Amino acid sequence: QMNEWAKKSAVTETPVSADYAHPYHIIDLVRSLTTDEDIIVTDVGQHQMWVSQRYRFEQPRRWCTSGGLGTMGYGMGAAIGAAVANPDKRVVLFTGDGSFHMNLNELATVRSYNL
Repeated sequence: QMNEWAKKSAVTETPVSADYAHPYHIIDLVRSLTTDEDIIVTDVGQHQMWVSQRYRFEQPRRWCTSGGLGTMGYGMGAAIGAAVANPDKRVVLFTGDGSFHMNLNELATVRSYNL
């Protein structure tokens, strides 16, 4: 039944422009470069909604998100935690400029632990 709902309500049209890359194109590109075993983390912002609408998860427990609670800056810590808890898996973070700026210092943690 979920597949039927998705057919009725999913965004399927992606605008094409020579002036910019539509977020769905970027999400599609990332999806083509990842596997079903990778863990996808989203921070808070519009990109969180775009990933929820566009990225196709084929396996359970592969998406880590704040669930829309507005916890800006959540993503980097969640991605670090996912990487530490799953050292054999690749972790991909979708984040925005604001959240990235809030946690820029955590790049030192990522580097220190070779995540």
